[in-house]
Amino acid sequence: MGDSTLCVSLPKFWTEQFHLSKGDHLNIDADSSGNIILTPTSGTLEPEKKIMKIDIDNMTKNELYGSINRSYIDGAYEIIFEGDTKQKVRDIRDILTWFVSLELVKSSKDHMVSRVFLDNSEISIMNLTKEIDTILANLFSRATDSFKTDDVSPDAFQSTIEVKKLAKLAFRSINWQVKNYHSLRKKEYSIQQLTIIWQLIENQLQIAESLDVLGTELIDSASFRKTKNKDKKRLLEHLMLLGTIFKRSTDRDSGLHKDIESLDQELALDPEVAQDQTICHFFDNYRSILKIIRRMMEQTMLL
Repeated sequence: MGDSTLCVSLPKFWTEQFHLSKGDHLNIDADSSGNIILTPTSGTLEPEKKIMKIDIDNMTKNELYGSINRSYIDGAYEIIFEGDTKQKVRDIRDILTWFVSLELVKSSKDHMVSRVFLDNSEISIMNLTKEIDTILANLFSRATDSFKTDDVSPDAFQSTIEVKKLAKLAFRSINWQVKNYHSLRKKEYSIQQLTIIWQLIENQLQIAESLDVLGTELIDSASFRKTKNKDKKRLLEHLMLLGTIFKRSTDRDSGLHKDIESLDQELALDPEVAQDQTICHFFDNYRSILKIIRRMMEQTMLL
């Protein structure tokens, strides 16, 4: 400390993380609470690229997916698979297609390497959530068309896979922003808002899964095919209204609460409907989706 200068001691791990050395410059700012914020003007804002290793021997496909999923969301730049890759190569190649920009770059009999080709700083989390909303709205439309035509193709609800891929990418991006929050020059959201968005995306996933279940019921359920036409018409009307409510919720329609309450009351099981297990199952699914939409509206209001 001199007469006109002050010295600041920086944590070694922080200087190493951002490749700073003697002579590099820092920006000095202060927030509304008076906290001093230091951000690098040289070096890189991207932390060192994380490399994850997975021992794939004796792993089931589900276990392998879980390990890859955790590594991806945790921000791995490179995932290395070690073990008898000859036995797992088909599973690994298949699983990698369930992620955005995760590609296989090297393969041998005991070693495979996948790499994420993404720039985290250029990903807009809110754009991802809007894209998921668009896909979900289309899924509602497909479900409605399936009811109308009584003809469901096995791939009618394949868009749920895209929802899951985008959700994983959003989780990865949120995780990256939280971990590097204090070093980001441009902050899209606060930590609290990022937490809310994470919960919002989890709810989007639940809607996608509910629609996936609905699609499976339409395709595989013999009991549904035996359902009376008047009951199918009732299910269709409620589904159309549910799709409309979802679309209006994404547009932040302030007058939506009354319509939600009205549909919720209509979905309350009466004695006649309660005797039909197929109708009960569909109604339970509808009410579950309606409950999720309510939560999403509450979360959106906090952003």
